[in-house]
Amino acid sequence: MIRTPDYVNKYVGMMPDAVEYLLDQGIKMIGIDTIGLDRPCFEMFNEFLKTKDNHKIWPSHFFGRKREFCHMERLWVTLWKIQNIRILLLSCFPVKVRNAGAGWARVVAIV
Repeated sequence: MIRTPDYVNKYVGMMPDAVEYLLDQGIKMIGIDTIGLDRPCFEMFNEFLKTKDNHKIWPSHFFGRKREFCHMERLWVTLWKIQNIRILLLSCFPVKVRNAGAGWARVVAIV
């Protein structure tokens, strides 16, 4: 599925309940290999257009307004290469982008 149209359109996103569960366990940083934390954009937008319910758009992203956490998306590039290797430490080195709420990071697995 990597680098195919399905990567953008067919994946399972996290619901706010799942994010809350992870935060309750003490986790502050979530990394995901899909294109987004929430379910696919087209699904969210279609449901919003039908219901006009603003809560249908980016619910897990907006959960961050209730409880603080950080998340990384699109870690697919090389994670699949190390799926059978025991990772001792995963370090993330974010790039600071002026006047932005998001940016990119160099993610390094120490095995």
